[in-house]
Amino acid sequence: MADLKKEIKSWLTSGTDTKEDVLDLVWSIKEEGNVIIAEHPKIPFILYISIGEKFIRLIVSTGMDTALLEPQQRLDIYRKLLILNDKIDLVKFVISGVDEEIMLKVDLDVTTLGKDEFRDAITGIVASLYLMVKEFQLEEEFNRRITERIISMVREKMNEGASTSDLLTFLTKKVGLDSTTAQKIIDEITKKNEYQPEYQ
Repeated sequence: MADLKKEIKSWLTSGTDTKEDVLDLVWSIKEEGNVIIAEHPKIPFILYISIGEKFIRLIVSTGMDTALLEPQQRLDIYRKLLILNDKIDLVKFVISGVDEEIMLKVDLDVTTLGKDEFRDAITGIVASLYLMVKEFQLEEEFNRRITERIISMVREKMNEGASTSDLLTFLTKKVGLDSTTAQKIIDEITKKNEYQPEYQ
């Protein structure tokens, strides 16, 4: 299991951020027990990779709870999710937890797992999430959440002592923003945080 975890971490961190392939990106990763938590500002979700003896499970939370919805609303949502599940391979939408949250999951057999299959799984999650966003007409909410994630990542880097130069590099190279937009974001966040980064 330790060797597999090491290999997966290598796949996620050995890219260059110069291409669009999901495993050519350099993901930021953390570990919690047998779970790898991976994120990248160009990818619209945080990826949880749970490593077991026989399977690894890729999990993405959508933040969409259904437990408190009206029965007809829930039925409509579940129907759409079942139709989506029939359209896509590998990735499945599931309802999970007491809040009945919509999540995406992929189970991969550790005995046959390779980099290509791992790449296909992440690519499939990206495609499936976009299908869900389109089906539920959540484009505006989706874009808002992506923006919030980027801002959160910038704030985290600020707390770690990143300079303005570091933040500009992150937003232009990692996120893909133009320098003017990147500077505006930094100025707005630093103004709200009363944070004075060190210029380099």
